Amino acid sequence: MFSANPFQETLYGGNWWAGRSVINNNPTAQCVRCHSVNGSGGEVGPKLDNIGNVLDRQQLLEALIEPSKRLAPGYGSITITLKDGQKVQGVLIEENNKEILLRTSEAEPLRIPLMRIAQRENSMSAMPAMSRMISRRELRDLIQYLGSLRNKVRIIEG
Repeated sequence: MFSANPFQETLYGGNWWAGRSVINNNPTAQCVRCHSVNGSGGEVGPKLDNIGNVLDRQQLLEALIEPSKRLAPGYGSITITLKDGQKVQGVLIEENNKEILLRTSEAEPLRIPLMRIAQRENSMSAMPAMSRMISRRELRDLIQYLGSLRNKVRIIEG
């Protein structure tokens, strides 16, 4: 189980502008080499425009210090061992509390009910653990900034 105790202070506060600077300018973290924000940056990793609606601060911290623990749909392969011993490998398309949807070599995506899964192994993320790359203050600022990234829903009255 994930424990944030060593990084507890990074879950509170933070400077939005400094976090934005970590994303865009930090030569060690190099976030924008792989991730994009507002259409600017790389396409190797998931877009971060709406990450504040997807992950809470605790989950953001986990994603930053243990990037292979949770894979964003479309950005990582997993190997699943079913209870009958069969192994299945594919790219994660979608996951919910009932099933996992994988893109495999077959034409159609494969739906696997969670109750059939004996073991799951996520592939290693290409993203390095940020806890080794940036300071705790930068990590806290980065979480503050990422938590603010939320797509705005426009209501159009007609």
